[in-house]
Order: sequence, then C-alpha cells, then structure tokens
Amino acid sequence: TPAGTSSLGTPNRGSASRGEPGYLRKIRRVRTTEEGFKFQVNRRRKSDPKGGGRMGVGTRILVCLFLMSIAVRVANRESASEPPSLDATDRKPLCGREDLRRGKWAERTIGNATGHRWEAASAGAVPCRYHADFDRAAFCELMANVVVMFVGDSLMWEMYASMVRLTDDNNLALSKRVHLRVTYQGSRGGLPVMVNVCGNSNVTLVYRWTKHLEGVEGYLGQQPPAALVMNTGRITRMTTPIGPVNNITEMEGVVAATPMYNWEKFKHQNQLALNMLESSSTEYEVVDGYEIGIQRPDTRASPTDCLHNGSPDIADAENAVLLHYLRAYRTADDVSAVSRHRYDFDRGTNVNAAGTDLEWSLVNRKDYPY
Repeated sequence: TPAGTSSLGTPNRGSASRGEPGYLRKIRRVRTTEEGFKFQVNRRRKSDPKGGGRMGVGTRILVCLFLMSIAVRVANRESASEPPSLDATDRKPLCGREDLRRGKWAERTIGNATGHRWEAASAGAVPCRYHADFDRAAFCELMANVVVMFVGDSLMWEMYASMVRLTDDNNLALSKRVHLRVTYQGSRGGLPVMVNVCGNSNVTLVYRWTKHLEGVEGYLGQQPPAALVMNTGRITRMTTPIGPVNNITEMEGVVAATPMYNWEKFKHQNQLALNMLESSSTEYEVVDGYEIGIQRPDTRASPTDCLHNGSPDIADAENAVLLHYLRAYRTADDVSAVSRHRYDFDRGTNVNAAGTDLEWSLVNRKDYPY
C-alpha cells in the first residue's frame, strides 16, 4: 500500500520510532532539483530550549500533499483516551488516505447558494466515516489554546485565509492587500500575520510568507507552535491544467498530453517527499490535495493564472481533510495538556477588523517570537 496508508485505507503511523522519546524531529526543505526536493530531518532533545519541548508533550507530524507538499506538526502526548468531537453512535471506520484520494466533488446547496464540497469514497467494502463540511465547533474544541502556524507561499496563503474565514467569529475575509504586504516584507525578513479565532477557545492562526523554508527552525526554537503547516513544494510547479471538472482520468490525460508544462512531475515529486519522510522515521499522516485540486480547473483565478484559485473551494476542502485527521488522532488528554500552556507573548490579532490591512502598531512587537 502507499506510504502512510494501511489496508482498507486506515492511516498508520509511518515508520515512527517510539524508542527515542527524548527527541523531537523537524523537517525542512533544503534543496529543490528538477527531480523534486529533499528534506533534512533534525533531532533535538526535549531539554534543548531550541527543540520545542516547553509543553512537556511529544510531537506527531501530519504531512499533507497538495499540488505542493505541506507538513503539519501537532503537539500531543501518548494517551489511551478517546478523541473528542466524534459521533460515538457512528461505528463506521474513519476514512483513511485512499478513501479521501478516491473522493469526488459533489454539488451542495446552502440557502439560495449552490457550491461544491469534496466527499470521500470508501476504497474498501465497508463504508467509512468523513465529515465533508468543515466543523468550526469541532476545530475550536480540539485546538483550544493552540498556536497554528502556516509557513509558505501564495498557495499556503489561500489555505491560511480559508482557515481564518472558517474559524473566525465574524467570518473574517482577509484581502489580497494583506498578503501583498507580507510578501513584500517577507523578502526582507518577513512580517507575520496573526488572527485570534474561535472566541473563548482562543486559537491563534499565524501566517509567515517564505519562498523557501531555510529560516523556519530559527523562530520555531523561540516559541514552538502546537501545530505547524509548511509549504515545501516548488513554487514554480503549482499549476492546474485546464480541462474537464471532476474526472481524474481525463485530467491525467491532459497532464500526459502536455509534458512541456511539467504537470506530470506532480505525483513523482510528492512521492519523493513521502520517501524522504519514511526514511526519516518520522511519524506522519498524509492529506492529498493533488486529486482535490486537479479536478477543479474551473476555480483558477483567471484565464492567464493557473496557479491561484478564484474560489475558496479547494482550500476549504484541504482544511476539512486536515480537521478530519485532527479529529481522528487528537485525544482529550492532548487538548487538556495544551489548554494549560501559558504563552509568553501577546497573541492578539494584528489585522484590522475589515481584514484589509495590518495593524502596524502590533506587527513588530518585540515579544513576538515568529
């Protein structure tokens, strides 16, 4: 079965070594080639202040493969307690990686509006369980008092902006101007975007623009977030071919017929990432955005922009899959442990109420670790 997947689509633990509880493992991209990219895995003891062991909990890496690759680092600890926010009356097994990859876009209607959502399709004989719609209440319960950091390029910004809108009390829509601000400053050392969401659950979503990830370890060592989402794919290859919607066979035909665009390298480069993770003994799960994105060429931002999306559907679907894994593996003990943590910096929102610009007096706070 593919890396990160066991039979019947049940997620496994990768090839994690439980014999080294004193180490935390971090992943970053160190080089991109025509064939793909390479990861470097660093190990530090929990006692090392730069290793990120302040919460007294272990770590699990959740890896998400979109047309780019994403790594999500979730703080937790080993526990026998059951995950919260799951329907105990539904005994169907949770959908795994293959079930989600086999999914399709389904039309849905909310009020007078018609849209689409990504729905899983069981890869085995037994139906599996998946919440296709992002559940704000479940996310806020599971991630209470958590700092979630998104690090990457403009496609990572789409996922970040989607998560802010899905979890903010007032459905805050961040404008492109905010992203342009941090992109320009990002080339000069970076500006963070910070939005506090989920009301009293106090979840903090942070975005930091970077084309490469060489600088990630520096600010992670200062005050590690409880979850980290990184874009580790190559910025120049994130294109979606123009073609039929919701038909993976035809879309793969378009890919094969247009080698000049390097679209056929998507799967190969994602597999390189999985191979590196597997050889690193890092515990991981996989969220695939390749199948989600390639079947929605209609969401492209414009006829001349096949890189970005004019609709939030794809980013919303990726966040729903991310939440699915959080619901599967984050335990009540995990939630309790992080809820007691005290951060030593101000986690207030540094974007104005309209979402159109940064609150400049709050951007360069001296106590801010990222």
